[in-house]
Amino acid sequence: MWYPSDSDVAVRPLNYGDYVHRFETDLQNGFARPDVQERRRIELRWGERFSAKVRDRLLATTAAAAEDAPPADGEYPLVIYAPGFGATPTSHIVTAEYLASHGYVVAATPSLGAGPPGIAFDETGLETQARDLEFVLGALFDSPGVSSEYVGVVGFSFGGSSALLTAMRDERVSVVVSLDGSVGAQHAHAFTRNAPGFAAARLRVPILHMGRLEAPWRDPTLMNELALARRWWLDIAGAEHLDFIPIPTMSHAAGASVPEHRLRVYRTVAGYLLRFLDAHLRRDAGAIRALSDPSFDGGLDATHFDLSVSEPTATAPSGLEFWRRLRDPATTEDAIQDYRSLSKQLGGMPLMTSGEMDDAGSTLLRLDKRRGIEVLRLWVEAYPETVMAHVTLGDALVQFGDPTRAARAFRKALALDPRSALAKRGLRRVEESN
Repeated sequence: MWYPSDSDVAVRPLNYGDYVHRFETDLQNGFARPDVQERRRIELRWGERFSAKVRDRLLATTAAAAEDAPPADGEYPLVIYAPGFGATPTSHIVTAEYLASHGYVVAATPSLGAGPPGIAFDETGLETQARDLEFVLGALFDSPGVSSEYVGVVGFSFGGSSALLTAMRDERVSVVVSLDGSVGAQHAHAFTRNAPGFAAARLRVPILHMGRLEAPWRDPTLMNELALARRWWLDIAGAEHLDFIPIPTMSHAAGASVPEHRLRVYRTVAGYLLRFLDAHLRRDAGAIRALSDPSFDGGLDATHFDLSVSEPTATAPSGLEFWRRLRDPATTEDAIQDYRSLSKQLGGMPLMTSGEMDDAGSTLLRLDKRRGIEVLRLWVEAYPETVMAHVTLGDALVQFGDPTRAARAFRKALALDPRSALAKRGLRRVEESN
């Protein structure tokens, strides 16, 4: 964790080697594969290009932070930072120190998964990292020196989708940022949408995605689905993936040869990130103006990036409001009608999470089977690729005495996942009863 400090107490500044050693200690506790441990020793994916001399300089480079420095007086906005797939925060220390030096408390957690063999590049991995972020947010939310009114979540690469998922699930989050994140990558959209708690309509806070203009998998589709949020999309020309974190800058400081345009990309990323956070977490007037005019007040070099801003295209009741109405037999039918009408207006967008719809339908089944089944049908409509939605509907139809439709639901579940034991058991029960 990084935080502002204005103390005159003499403290020894950290160096990059201190950070590497700290995270190596964590990795040796068995949270990652041996090959990941080895790669993290320098935390640079292209570190093999360095000479031993440059590598030693890098480890000895003095950082801006000091360990256990006395915190500055006052309360500061909180930023939770998610590194990329299988990574520790070591490659992101310059960004964290930069934000802390401008008045933010920054906390980052390794992206290592729940245990060996490490994090998975799928919805399970997203869920694991999002839960880590939620844990950190909960642990620090009411801590001394933290302004609990203003919380941002920032994610790099794989962490971009985890940051988005966290913002969808936790109403304490005020803003979300994706640094060349999987939010803007076509190959990651399917498992991002399938992650527990994902519902485009749940995001109501501003979101910024910064990415590579020339990336072959660049795809704004997922961002466009976030129709209830204000959305910033910043394309940077000539950028590489690692330019969105300070690896080139740290390497340059250690004496490695780094092209100037790569250093310029990181300056753009760090500068616009700070302005975006200042605008939304501090309500800074200059930062707010700079979001639409990046060259304002001696700002960023706008010749190598393209910015677009999309306003919310609709308003909608919260998923929690629909959840409450669907669970109440007196309001269920009107809520279903309102849900379908609004979802249709928003292009079929789910307005609740899959878990919320499961809970509403299962709860209502105990009070009113007919209406409960209607809510479960709504769940299937909203999440047609969710196996458990079909299985749960099938089980309910069995109880309701409708084996024909129950069998149809179980067969749909098996078409999605032929290995589903629950669907197989349900279908076998229906067939044997006939």
